[in-house]
Amino acid sequence: MVRYRDVPATSAARQGPERAAEPAIEMAPEQHRAVFEALRKWRDERAKRDGRPRYVLFTNSQIARIVRSRPDTRAALEAVPGVGDARIRDHADDLVALLRTARDAGG
Repeated sequence: MVRYRDVPATSAARQGPERAAEPAIEMAPEQHRAVFEALRKWRDERAKRDGRPRYVLFTNSQIARIVRSRPDTRAALEAVPGVGDARIRDHADDLVALLRTARDAGG
């Protein structure tokens, strides 16, 4: 199992409350890291475009759960803990497309 830390502990407080409180994220195997980073990048760009904090869209822990479960349909995404109706309505198509692209690329 690989442990990922979103930010170094020394700089967490400077990153804002949503990052300072983020726990270490456990994921395995290593190839999940690229998918995790792709989803975080999507989330950060979407949040910026929408003018919302990124943690409102998804927290890093929620993204890690999505990566670990690798849903390939909207219905499978609905089964991931922490992904409620509003997130499904607003983001399911983007997430499923990103996950399929990552799967097809061998990630």
